[in-house]
Amino acid sequence: MKKINVVELYVYKRIEKLEKENGKYDLHTKVIEELKDVLDVIHQTHFKPSENAVEKEYKETACDHVYGR
Repeated sequence: MKKINVVELYVYKRIEKLEKENGKYDLHTKVIEELKDVLDVIHQTHFKPSENAVEKEYKETACDHVYGR
């Protein structure tokens, strides 16, 4: 299941509501475009798991200590 941000969910629902109210009169087109821009920014700032992966910390072994690695 895809994780969804609370802000992202709010923006999606707000766009849906405005589009339903909009109808054929195009009352809220500017607001809808701004909200879609917000969604684009949210999607660009989501980190991919491969980028967030924690690198394993190097643990020194007894041999490394003796041989000075």
